[in-house]
Amino acid sequence: MADSWLTKAVLVLAVGVVLWGTPRPALAADSDGRCLRAMQEAAPAAATLRIDHARVVYDFNRGRDDLYSIVRRHGSADASARMSGRRVHGLTHSSLGYHLQASFDLQGLPDGTWCLWPRATTADLGYTDTTVYVARDYAAGTCAFEAVLAHEEEHVAINTSVVDDHAPRLRTTLAALTRQGFPLAGRDPESLRAQAQGMLDSGFRDALTPLLNERSRRNAAIDSEHGYRTLNARCTRW
Repeated sequence: MADSWLTKAVLVLAVGVVLWGTPRPALAADSDGRCLRAMQEAAPAAATLRIDHARVVYDFNRGRDDLYSIVRRHGSADASARMSGRRVHGLTHSSLGYHLQASFDLQGLPDGTWCLWPRATTADLGYTDTTVYVARDYAAGTCAFEAVLAHEEEHVAINTSVVDDHAPRLRTTLAALTRQGFPLAGRDPESLRAQAQGMLDSGFRDALTPLLNERSRRNAAIDSEHGYRTLNARCTRW
């Protein structure tokens, strides 16, 4: 039997079921290790991390006031703004997302206990959209335009390289999550699926925290007062 669903956490679960005997109305957990032995006899779970970023979109049609409004709307956590006072010269807005898909073995024991563990897990991680803005106040080809664009593209490079740098750790973490806390045992297969979903999603989401922290730190390093002064000094007219 196969079952799949899409949750608010963007998780799709496909469940394969093997039955031993006739399932009965439920009881509790794996006190004697039968589910653990069943999982150990099964093939090791596969874990795959795929990195894919949407193409960068460039928008040079907004004024500085428009860009400032975007900064106010999204906040510094979502947008990296190049500002001099309240004048926004350029802006990079990116959204990092993931989609986690898992298949599970669900095995029934003669007494009605169900055992569940991951068979395979795949995570797709990447920027779902990245938009680079340069204020239309600066005509293409001018010193100011080229300086701001180069600065924004440095932010794009930081964002993608941080994901690439953390990919090996995330692959290792994903593999560990397919074993950590499993197998689950109980009398209600739906509850087991929901619990497994929460465990995998929460674990992978937590594993993204160091990535997000490093991204913020590296972007802040070039958005410092020194960085802004260096940028402004490149051109005489702004």
